[in-house]
Amino acid sequence: MICRGIDRQKIFTDQNDYLLFLKRLAALLTETRTSCIAWALIPNPFHLLLRTGNVPISLLMKRRLTGYNALPAARRAYSRFVRSGIEQGRRPDLTGGGLLRSHGGWTGIKALRATGDDQKGDERIWGDGTFVSEVLDKAEERFKEAYRLRARGDDLDPLIKRVAQITQVTPDEIFDSLRDAKRTKARSILCYWATEKLGIPQSRLAQLLSRTQSAITYAVRRGKALVEDNSYRIE
Repeated sequence: MICRGIDRQKIFTDQNDYLLFLKRLAALLTETRTSCIAWALIPNPFHLLLRTGNVPISLLMKRRLTGYNALPAARRAYSRFVRSGIEQGRRPDLTGGGLLRSHGGWTGIKALRATGDDQKGDERIWGDGTFVSEVLDKAEERFKEAYRLRARGDDLDPLIKRVAQITQVTPDEIFDSLRDAKRTKARSILCYWATEKLGIPQSRLAQLLSRTQSAITYAVRRGKALVEDNSYRIE
């Protein structure tokens, strides 16, 4: 996605603006389990390539872009921007969208069609079609795995048994109120696999484990590291 400053104004004016933006964005990405695949912060605009996590991208960006408590001023500036655009009338140089313009207009698009060279996005923003295809393939692979496990009947119960087997704790110990290294390990692996493999919302895990959602987020991080370091498999 691209976010531009209203009326071509700079979004970032100094280094502190960049750091504040990144700090708030990192917190939101962690909280919502949204993946940031690529980003570029320019004074105007900024670019983000995101993969949806637990909340829609629109909601995440609404929280990110209203962090400065300047909504009324932004609305007034946007109204001025719209009025200015209306006065300019129709602009042929902006007709057709970015993908059309980046390939030399309809002539370039027709040439691509003739050669069978399909493009998945605007190269100026996302990179070439190969890169975009790889991102889409990874997302589809993750979806197919979750669907396969659920179609097979896998839900939390088989997953809990598998985690208990790996960590040598009982299912009841995973959900009791005590805390020790073995229980923490088991809960972390469970949270990671439940969210990553089965697509179970962290809010549901928070209720089941009687933890806050932020605690579940940290558990997912620990679980990912444990699974990767020890080559654990869900099957």
